[in-house]
Amino acid sequence: MFLTMYNTAQRTGRIYDLKWTQINFDERSIVFENTSNNKRVPNKLWINDILYGILLKRKRNRRTLSQYIFYNKNLKPYNDSNVRKIWKIACQSAGVENSIPYDIRHKAITDMKK
Repeated sequence: MFLTMYNTAQRTGRIYDLKWTQINFDERSIVFENTSNNKRVPNKLWINDILYGILLKRKRNRRTLSQYIFYNKNLKPYNDSNVRKIWKIACQSAGVENSIPYDIRHKAITDMKK
């Protein structure tokens, strides 16, 4: 999920709610729903090679009928609370302090500008 956040540079909520119906593997694109008209956020995003590999692997290893690509044990999408717990554990293991999942988006955008 975190690699998907990085490779799309999308807001976390858009990735938490990402559904299989939004993915077009033939066209290598993602169509996002509920896009605001007053923000400069595209409805359609092209999938790079890294993200394509991640999504194909998730599709191959899919063991449930959940409509969501990333889901918890109840087959519901993750929310900020779930992800922050996972993120906190990962950051502690890596020795990283004062970081939140939203920082991935900022890093991705910074790297894209470079």
